[in-house]
Amino acid sequence: DSHRNQFYWDALAACVKGKCVMDIGSGSGLLALMAAKLGAEKVVAIEASGDMVDLARVNAEKNGQADRLQIIHGLSSKVHASYKAD
Repeated sequence: DSHRNQFYWDALAACVKGKCVMDIGSGSGLLALMAAKLGAEKVVAIEASGDMVDLARVNAEKNGQADRLQIIHGLSSKVHASYKAD
C-alpha cells in the first residue's frame, strides 16, 4: 500500500528527527523502521506477538537498521522504559 506508506513517511519526517520514538503494537516494525531511517535518536518497538517480533527483527536486519532499533517482545502495559519517549 504505497500511498498509505508514503503518508506515514511524510508524517513521521516532520516530527521524529532527534527524538525518542516508541512504537507500541509494532507488528512488522514498519513505522519503527521509518522513524529510524528518518533520524530518530532512539527507536523502541513493542510487540506482543512472537511471530511478528521475529518478522520485525528480520525487517530491521534487511533494512540495515538492526543496530538502531530495540525490539521488545511483550505487552506495552508490562514494559518499563528507563527513558521518556518524545
